[in-house]
Amino acid sequence: MTITEDGRVITGGGTATVSSGVEVLITLPAGSGVQMRSHNAGLTVTGVLAALDLDTHNGGLTVGIVGRIQVRGHNGDNDLQSVTEWADIETHNGSTYIGSYGGGAARLITHNGNVDLAASPAATGRIEARAHNGNIRLRGVSNRPDLDVVTNTRNGHVSK
Repeated sequence: MTITEDGRVITGGGTATVSSGVEVLITLPAGSGVQMRSHNAGLTVTGVLAALDLDTHNGGLTVGIVGRIQVRGHNGDNDLQSVTEWADIETHNGSTYIGSYGGGAARLITHNGNVDLAASPAATGRIEARAHNGNIRLRGVSNRPDLDVVTNTRNGHVSK
């Protein structure tokens, strides 16, 4: 695990192989970001993060408030309380929920899962939501000329 602060590595390195669950509790200073690469681990973040970059095969994500977020996942749901800048989330088998979105660009893609986003009045720019087998539910996007909303689902329903 590597933790950086202001571009400096403050702890670093190592790989662990375990057969049971491991919980790591880390307290980060304000304005911090998290980068995580995992095969079989979920991530829960409480509080506020400036940025989050997650690449996981089997793991869900639960986040309080994040500025910028990028997720590449295979199996696992993404549950975000609030995104303030931008979101780029792509998952194969998992749903994405964003309780409050106030950013300038969102790209939410899933193959088998649902997309649920509530745009706040602060949201601007493009919101792209795509699902192959799943529903898309966007709230707060109707009659918003400041939003460029693109949706597509093959086997599901879109509501905006």
